[in-house]
Amino acid sequence: METIRQGDGYMRTVSGEAPTTREDGTPLPLNEIAHYNFYVKFNDGPVSPPAAVLLVDGAFSEQIDIDAHEPGTYEIYYTTVDTQVPPKESVPSNSLILEILEPFKAAPNPPSGVS
Repeated sequence: METIRQGDGYMRTVSGEAPTTREDGTPLPLNEIAHYNFYVKFNDGPVSPPAAVLLVDGAFSEQIDIDAHEPGTYEIYYTTVDTQVPPKESVPSNSLILEILEPFKAAPNPPSGVS
């Protein structure tokens, strides 16, 4: 789990690489990948409906604006969708877990009694 505190304008990059094979071990050329599906689970609630993510040279890279999200725990994972008719979707990728904390209310006071 990665813990990130709000309030610094931090943009978290999430990226992944294209698979090169199918479940049975046969090659999976890039032109047979339609897109990736992005899923999010917030605070152990239900999983969001999938959002399609386009690929660039087979990979993807997205920015998450930490300050724009509600504090809590986010589980993020992706699947690969191929170009078959009907399309087939992979099992989920490994999960990225982000814990977003509220910003600090104010800066702390300096130490006192320095001598």
